[in-house]
Amino acid sequence: MKNNPTCYYDETTNKLYLISGTSGVKVCVKSALDNGNSYYNVVNMSNNSSLILNNVPKYYNATFTKHNYLPFIVNPENIFIQNVTWNDDRVISSDKFSIGTQVTDLEPYGDVVIDSLSNILLKMEDYVEIFNNFEVKLGANFEIKKGANYEISCE
Repeated sequence: MKNNPTCYYDETTNKLYLISGTSGVKVCVKSALDNGNSYYNVVNMSNNSSLILNNVPKYYNATFTKHNYLPFIVNPENIFIQNVTWNDDRVISSDKFSIGTQVTDLEPYGDVVIDSLSNILLKMEDYVEIFNNFEVKLGANFEIKKGANYEISCE
């Protein structure tokens, strides 16, 4: 796109501020940790204006698309994963991941378990740190890939 779009997230109000940078842009915002199950919103930004979205989760992906341009994707800078048991399929994209019982004080402490029959893919740009009390159970598939992410659907 001519000018890169920008996002600003306010953790106090759970509002996401979007600036398209050009006209005729479609934006898809989805919750990053659950494949968009808890939050999914597609909006058209017809002019070079800003938009405010309410009740957006802390960890989100935003994909800006425009005809004849590559998508511009905004992923979380750092995702902290703790106190979860996953037993489903997920693709999670972020620059950095920190995984373990106590990787941040901002969320409840607890183990991270990838249950059997789960299929979890972490797509990262910089690194993944795995700390204490992280378990991948027999039968689960846990994969980490590095590289660009152009697979976020925005229908």
